[in-house]
Amino acid sequence: MNECKVIAILNRKGGVCKTTTTHNLGVALAQRGYRVLLVDCDTQRNLSISLGIDHPDEEQYALCELLQPLVDVDADDVDIHTCIHHLENGVDFIPNKQALSTLEKQISTLDFRRECVLFDALEDARPDYDYILLDCMASLGMLAVNVMMACDAVLLVSTPEEDSIEGVSLASDFIKEASRALKKRIHVCGLLICRVDMRYRKSRTGVLKIKKLFGPECPVYPEMVPDRVCVADARNRQVSVIEDAPESEPAQAYQAVCDLFLREVESYGSRSA
Repeated sequence: MNECKVIAILNRKGGVCKTTTTHNLGVALAQRGYRVLLVDCDTQRNLSISLGIDHPDEEQYALCELLQPLVDVDADDVDIHTCIHHLENGVDFIPNKQALSTLEKQISTLDFRRECVLFDALEDARPDYDYILLDCMASLGMLAVNVMMACDAVLLVSTPEEDSIEGVSLASDFIKEASRALKKRIHVCGLLICRVDMRYRKSRTGVLKIKKLFGPECPVYPEMVPDRVCVADARNRQVSVIEDAPESEPAQAYQAVCDLFLREVESYGSRSA
């Protein structure tokens, strides 16, 4: 297997299928034999809940506990492996808590390496995985800067709605600014359009706008995830649509997206730390 690649799933807007994409892409990668770790980096904890944790704030070890010793010298060190949950489908994940928002403020006060906290926290897990997927928050604060430092590439996710498209634009600008500030190349490995229903003009118009605005800058995946109720049904059952309704259009779309993703990500060099 190749060296571990860390991929951030990003949009400045919330509710645009970032978590659903992280979940299903992770399952599709695991089905192909890749070792996959999903990390919930959003204080909304949607990924944690989607993966079967009903009360993530009650978890003893989550992303907060992993990051805390890197922020507070008096906190006890936490082995990343104690924070990792193992699912029967082969996917591993690290849950999150609301308390991460408070920790973000502490990270902002650090004098040194405040942009490297997440990078350092994930270091011991990298040898165990081929892909680490980061389900990102909508806000672009210090945690987002940490995500940019930790990741090798970004997968942008959007729906055809105007606010989601604007969120991609803001995220794209942020990636460019972070790349300059952190002095590293952050590869955009694609833009995935989700919740598409081409029967409606609004959806068709949004898809065309996305391709026009972002096509010259990054690969806009020709495979789009259609808007179907089975996606919400799977989420409510805390499983991926790939497992819950494998023959459905969204499941088949995510399988095709996984192949596109792999071709794009594996076409560029691995991380240089």
